[in-house]
Amino acid sequence: MNNNRVTQEQIDKLLNESEIEKAVFWEKELNVSYKLKCGFTITGRAACVDPANYDEAIGEKYAREDAASQLWKLEGYRLQWRLYMESLI
Repeated sequence: MNNNRVTQEQIDKLLNESEIEKAVFWEKELNVSYKLKCGFTITGRAACVDPANYDEAIGEKYAREDAASQLWKLEGYRLQWRLYMESLI
């Protein structure tokens, strides 16, 4: 296994193991807060222009993708920092 990369499986595991709270605003915007096991929170957001087009299932999909995108960056930073610290030893 290559320990020098972040994987989709890691991102999925973090989201799957998190507590989730949802809020709908103005009948067209969904915000989903993911509380990771470590206590850190990520919020994914999805919205449509017309409330008549709002579909919570679709919103959940896109809000999760939004949260996952943030996690990729954070996990990449964490990995880069770990590799840097290991290089100093």
